[in-house]
Amino acid sequence: MSKSEEQSHSTLSAFDLIAEDLQRLRLDAGDVPYAEIVRRISSHRISQGVDPGASRPARSTVYDAFRVGRTRLNVELISEIVCALGGTEEDVENWRNRCLRARADRVTYVPEPEIHPNSQSLDMVEDSTITQIEDSTQRNESNKSRRLGRRMLLIVSSTALNLLGFWLVATLGIPLYLDMLGTAIVAMVLGPWAGVAVAIATNLLGSSITDSSSLAFILVNVTGALVWGYGIRWVRRERSLKRYYLLTFLVALSCSVIATILLVVVFHGGTGHASELTRTNLDSYGMPLIVTVFASNLLYSLWL
Repeated sequence: MSKSEEQSHSTLSAFDLIAEDLQRLRLDAGDVPYAEIVRRISSHRISQGVDPGASRPARSTVYDAFRVGRTRLNVELISEIVCALGGTEEDVENWRNRCLRARADRVTYVPEPEIHPNSQSLDMVEDSTITQIEDSTQRNESNKSRRLGRRMLLIVSSTALNLLGFWLVATLGIPLYLDMLGTAIVAMVLGPWAGVAVAIATNLLGSSITDSSSLAFILVNVTGALVWGYGIRWVRRERSLKRYYLLTFLVALSCSVIATILLVVVFHGGTGHASELTRTNLDSYGMPLIVTVFASNLLYSLWL
């Protein structure tokens, strides 16, 4: 096999692998129909400010992205497809980088002209190719730095939002759990483990606002981050309010279970939170402690 044939085979193989993995992602997301993917992409574009009349990609264009044997890749379209199939921002970025690398591998090979190897023309072609690759690399690095900066800003601001919730509850005696708003935002936007980082930072710093009891409730905040982060992927497959409300209930339920275990086993029923007045009222009916603690926690978790 000649060098040209080997390079062509390598490039097509890289594109084919991307198409096959994209098809596998579609099947893992529930065998989403191509028409539904088109609808989700259109909805996302409209939410980003694109005119509705120009937001809908052709169904054949979306279908072609899943077809092997292609010699070109539409990086932006593939990124939108991954997002439409429930991918997080991190997933989208990984796919984007993978497509760019495949395209760069194709650019790096330029067939040798049938002239003397030391000719000026060959030098110009090589210099042009190298310049294109360097420019592409610089743009990718610049975009990566900006995205990292935005992510860090979101993480820091969301942690600050959680701490503000800590302070409001401790100062005003609000019977709600306001220290997980930022955790929810980061987990749904950046993924579950970014949400876990915010959860841990919140409770570590929050101990200086309330007391050391907040450290035990890191487990509650972490649970919320994981359920939100992984659950939102399921919600994005259909983008329905019904799924979102169900996810909200699952978060409240899972967090209440963990909080109840901590409150009953470690703190004998309470830590002085304003919501415990409801638990005290339920105690007057002779209900078991574990039931009253769980009921009051679930009530205020759903209220938020």
